[in-house]
Amino acid sequence: MTVLTAMRSGPGATPSPAGLKAILAGGLLAGALDYLAAMVASGSGFAPVGRFIASGVYGPAAFEGGVGMAAQGVLFHFGIMMVIAATYVGASRVQPTLVRLWPLWGPLFGIAVYFAMREVVVPLSNAVQGDPPLWRRLIQVGIHMVFVGLPIAFCAARVR
Repeated sequence: MTVLTAMRSGPGATPSPAGLKAILAGGLLAGALDYLAAMVASGSGFAPVGRFIASGVYGPAAFEGGVGMAAQGVLFHFGIMMVIAATYVGASRVQPTLVRLWPLWGPLFGIAVYFAMREVVVPLSNAVQGDPPLWRRLIQVGIHMVFVGLPIAFCAARVR
């Protein structure tokens, strides 16, 4: 039984236990991989990355915060990843090819997530924004393809 057949269908339907498991597994896996990739790509430690994420809510004041502020950033990050995973799992209910061809659709979904975050979420937040050079943006796209889209699609297709 796939996640697709394990989930209820229809408007306003809630995911079955298998669907919730896929969302949780995909969100946690992608969240952990993306967070580690952010640490490596930025050359920063655990707390500075968390504070940067928290700056989306608290603005520049987040960088003055301590461990509590970093922890809030981690919670925000994993909350966002759960929403992203729920989006893919929900879409897979409507379009079964998303689970059948997950190695193709996962990275494409990662690209969509990158652009949604860069063009919609971050500009609407209080995060300090910059305009990274093209090479850094290409790395970020690759990170979203491999460490966000692919694990979420894998979990949507395989977690039962």
